[in-house]
Amino acid sequence: QRSTANRVKRDLMQALVSEDWICPYCYQNKDLSNAEADHIHPIVKGGRSTPQNMVIVCYNCNRNKRDLTLRQFCNKSNYDYDAVCSRLESDGKDI
Repeated sequence: QRSTANRVKRDLMQALVSEDWICPYCYQNKDLSNAEADHIHPIVKGGRSTPQNMVIVCYNCNRNKRDLTLRQFCNKSNYDYDAVCSRLESDGKDI
């Protein structure tokens, strides 16, 4: 599971190198050098390490989300769940 996640993370990061990146969760952090891969649907809750379930997010969002579902995380962080879902879906992610 971990090696698959590392491969997907590497591929996602390479795809972002030429783009203007912004964290799709908080929609504020633009520091790609401090970004990490997150499982949208956590592994401990049945999520898989696939490109559709993994997204590059800022360090703070990844640390705060931990194993929360996306809805739980958005509620806890006071983020607009529908807006976050729209951003993720526009990037081809499964919500």
